[in-house]
Amino acid sequence: ALEDFMKKQNINPHEVIAIGDSDNDDSKFSKVGVSVLMGNGDKALIDKVDMVTPRNDEAGVAKALKELFNL
Repeated sequence: ALEDFMKKQNINPHEVIAIGDSDNDDSKFSKVGVSVLMGNGDKALIDKVDMVTPRNDEAGVAKALKELFNL
């Protein structure tokens, strides 16, 4: 679905950030420019992502976006 959306919207995959926490996110991580694993995520994915952010209950998404966009 993500690939179809990017194609339909003419979005370069390198301009996309994917954030996830489980093994079903592995396929989307390989299709985007920046992959972010939540701190409470599947540890088997650590070597496959660009960064690890704190847990979801520690504002991990907000912290990742702040770091990525230098906010």
